[in-house]
Amino acid sequence: MFEPIDKLRDICQKKDYKKTGNMMARFVTRDMALYITRLLIPTGITANQVVFITIMLGVISAVCFAFGSVFMTLAGAFFFQLWYLSDHIDGQIARYRKVSSLTGVFYDFYAHYIVHFLVLGGLAVGLYIRHVDLRFLILGLTACFSMNMVSVINDCIYKAFYNGLSNERMDIVFKAGAKTEEKKAEQRPLPKKIFVFMHKLTEIHVVMNMVTVAAILDFFFKTDLILFEVFILAVAATVVWIFKLVHIVNGREVDRKYSELFRGR
Repeated sequence: MFEPIDKLRDICQKKDYKKTGNMMARFVTRDMALYITRLLIPTGITANQVVFITIMLGVISAVCFAFGSVFMTLAGAFFFQLWYLSDHIDGQIARYRKVSSLTGVFYDFYAHYIVHFLVLGGLAVGLYIRHVDLRFLILGLTACFSMNMVSVINDCIYKAFYNGLSNERMDIVFKAGAKTEEKKAEQRPLPKKIFVFMHKLTEIHVVMNMVTVAAILDFFFKTDLILFEVFILAVAATVVWIFKLVHIVNGREVDRKYSELFRGR
């Protein structure tokens, strides 16, 4: 007997799941994933097993991309989409079984690094095989490296937070809902608008959807848009991680965010 979707929604989704995260996750993927979660619950599958399956979908996607043909690139895009959908199921399973843990969160985040690296690396190899040009391999590997550097910056911020909390050894009150970047009423200057746009291009769901569209058009119209997509990603991700790193270090942004989020009690 399957659980009613409305009941599962209350159990498996976070209370603010329609308010946090990117638009695709808020309005499409989380709701779609819930129907798969409904099918998986009676099987007894665990959240960690779902994460492993998710990694395997990413591996399959990477292998397909690495073949370089238009058909295999389209297949890689399909498994890339499946990976993203599956990535929303493990948390729902964990909340249903009431086994949510920081270790599970760690495993899920670590899996992201594995898949991001392999999928983008697969795209790089596929470009080289398709064009037999070392420059395209370097371009793809640049996109792969820079995408992961953007993620590393975010993770290192929270590692610094942990170090700060451990060193202070005091009771901490977390300011729930505190915003580290307040939205300003005034218009952003043009350079900042460009940077925000480039940063958006490096978000994995945006990369996934752009690659999928490019793969479809390549398959039907022989456009070779995958090359253009990887070029755009390589440029955007490189600019984002370098400028973000300089801004954080020069502006002591980690210290500022730490002060906003935590206070002694």
